[in-house]
Amino acid sequence: MTGIRGDERAPSDVRRGDRRGDERGTRGGTVADGGSHPSLESTLYGLSRADDAAAYARRHGLDVEEGTVAVEVRLAAGASAPEDRLETVGARFEDRLEATVAVDELLPLAEAPSVSYVDRPEVPHRHPDR
Repeated sequence: MTGIRGDERAPSDVRRGDRRGDERGTRGGTVADGGSHPSLESTLYGLSRADDAAAYARRHGLDVEEGTVAVEVRLAAGASAPEDRLETVGARFEDRLEATVAVDELLPLAEAPSVSYVDRPEVPHRHPDR
């Protein structure tokens, strides 16, 4: 199927805002070990499966502190945040919230019925003309 930008992507990738070629990983894509999870960004999936989470985090630019990592959680329509799976909850907007989660809770969080997707948080970028 041809995506919005004219490239070949599945409709779910277009809906999720797939960033092909992004050094951060792929959304719902695969990681080097061949694994993936449909509701967990691939680099976060790799972190959840890593034997040495600290080393994996350093290699992939993830900020892991005391066993927790920052994430952006997209909630299912009308759902409440699964706060029992989250360490802290920050900003909220519509169906999204910023939070920190224990590395060993990444997969259970992604599988929670109230969660549609767990992503790396967006990093603001300064416009070059400003």
